[in-house]
Amino acid sequence: MKYILSYLYLFCITLCHAQPGDPEMLRLAENRRKLELKQKLEKDPHNPSLLYEKVYQDLRTLNIEIYRSVNNDNETLVSAEMSETAAQLDELIALQPNNAQLYFLRGNFHFFYSNANKTVEDFEKALQLSTDNSFRINVFHKLSLCHYHIDIDNEQFDMDKSLAYIDSANLASDASKEPFARDKIYFLQLAKKEAELHNYYKSLAILNLEACRDDNNIKRYRFDDNFLQALSYLHEAAIYYSRNKNFETAIKILKICIDAAPKNKADQAMPNNVILQCKHLLSKIYREPAIDDYDKALEYIIQAVDEPQSWLLDEQELLKDLDFFLQKSSDNPELLIAKAIYYFKIGWQGSRTREDILSEQMDPLLEKAHNRGSQSYKIPLMLANRNRVYKHLDQALMYAKEAVEKNPDNYHCQSELYEVLRNFPETEESVFREMRKRNEELFYDLKPDFEQLIELIKNLN
Repeated sequence: MKYILSYLYLFCITLCHAQPGDPEMLRLAENRRKLELKQKLEKDPHNPSLLYEKVYQDLRTLNIEIYRSVNNDNETLVSAEMSETAAQLDELIALQPNNAQLYFLRGNFHFFYSNANKTVEDFEKALQLSTDNSFRINVFHKLSLCHYHIDIDNEQFDMDKSLAYIDSANLASDASKEPFARDKIYFLQLAKKEAELHNYYKSLAILNLEACRDDNNIKRYRFDDNFLQALSYLHEAAIYYSRNKNFETAIKILKICIDAAPKNKADQAMPNNVILQCKHLLSKIYREPAIDDYDKALEYIIQAVDEPQSWLLDEQELLKDLDFFLQKSSDNPELLIAKAIYYFKIGWQGSRTREDILSEQMDPLLEKAHNRGSQSYKIPLMLANRNRVYKHLDQALMYAKEAVEKNPDNYHCQSELYEVLRNFPETEESVFREMRKRNEELFYDLKPDFEQLIELIKNLN
């Protein structure tokens, strides 16, 4: 009765102050469950259901992860409470020797408080006892991590068992998915299995491209998850080869990605963040002493900056590279515009811009590019946007029309003119209808040639 009255008092006090989802309320509820369970076990200490609830409650937060080291031979770190939990778990296993979940829980305990080798024994026993596919996938994955940690601790770096178990986990999963791809890539890199890694990157890209190819409901391919994932795997592979000075393979992969960029009905490549990252990496590769092709490096850094209203890549890295080229080509109009676009993107915040960045950083660069004879549509496009935001509508209209005149097939130019005209009430609805139709044609992507792309990847050496 004393426990109940105390609890009711605490509950009422907390209820007066706590909001839904309040950590204090959650902590109180957790403590209440533990107290109730403890009281029940005091009356019936060998009840299997109560023991399982207690063991699961104590061990459920333990989760083996790739970057979390095993505590080898650390029995001395086990608290008295956790020692009691371990004893209760052993008692449960003695009562239910065919319960796979109990061995899995004890395996987790051994990983954190005892020894990774004992963890492997319990996980393998759990596999023998269970036919549940989801459970087995989880155990396969944990076994791969266990062997990885054992190898790391012993500095053996023999990843064969880790790779075998990660393959088992992937094979047992949905055939169209590779849920543990990242772990396998890491293991292959650590094991320096170059040929297997190369083929695995290819297979992952193809797997995602095939899923994208077969989905007829996609309207904007550059935003499709499968398409982005395929390009990301190829980009990641190029990064790996670049770091290992295999620039020839890296360049081949990056150019395949860039050529795969979705296009609109005007045959213009549509913005895609991964494609921009590929161009940025290509610029870096062409600056490598082993290649040293300045013109191509310059070409790709300008392409990586892309349109004023597309994505901004890594801010500091991009600015550093732009400044590198400007030191060598300070009067290059395209490079000046590229840096102006960088500041335009920095200053852009939804429907508002930061005037100080635009006036102090962007404007001088645009003026200098204009004085160097640039006819780029990007100059009036940025000026149209900037004037529209600050309600200088006549200037915005002038610049927006100039941008469209210079590049009528560019979606951003047409879209900016549309947004400017919305501020002029006298504009007829028929004009807007025609512009919306035109913008839709320029905005939506044509379906990439997936068969050709997949074939290129298959033949990538």
